[in-house]
Amino acid sequence: MQATHNSKRSDKSIIKELKKYLQIKIPQINEIYKDSIGYRYENNRVISLGLAECGLNEIPEEIFHLESLEDLILGNNKISEVSNNIVNLKVLKKLYLNNNNISRLPENIGKLKFITDLNLADNNINVIPESIGDLKNLKFLTLEKNNLTMLPKSIDQLESLLNYHALKGDGFVIHRKLLS
Repeated sequence: MQATHNSKRSDKSIIKELKKYLQIKIPQINEIYKDSIGYRYENNRVISLGLAECGLNEIPEEIFHLESLEDLILGNNKISEVSNNIVNLKVLKKLYLNNNNISRLPENIGKLKFITDLNLADNNINVIPESIGDLKNLKFLTLEKNNLTMLPKSIDQLESLLNYHALKGDGFVIHRKLLS
């Protein structure tokens, strides 16, 4: 899906373009869950978007124009790559990319400064970028069922991390005892 060059489109028009591109209904809903298809709209801005189980092979570029997006739920698709443009979502707090075909994350993932919940379970990820240590607000990290053999040492810098799941199905070295 090609992004148009008009950078100040309304969020509603972006949702309309997504509906047309994906050929599905994307209803306005009150709450976004891990298996949601829909969006939350407040103060003329889309703040949550769920496109779970939509058969996506990629993250549509239009999504990266939703500047007020706080929650992005894209689990149970066929996404194989996360674009560097993910960092355009500057206020993103929750990112669910579980159960896709992702093999690598962009090196700039650490620029998502407001992320509190990152779910990358059930993918094909081999390596977590060192920049993950820059996610100072990260509280929940789910990495289980990937192809990980170790976590980066920068994970020690995640002082806000309350809980992480990375061991199920993965045997790897842990650099720090995260849960006492």
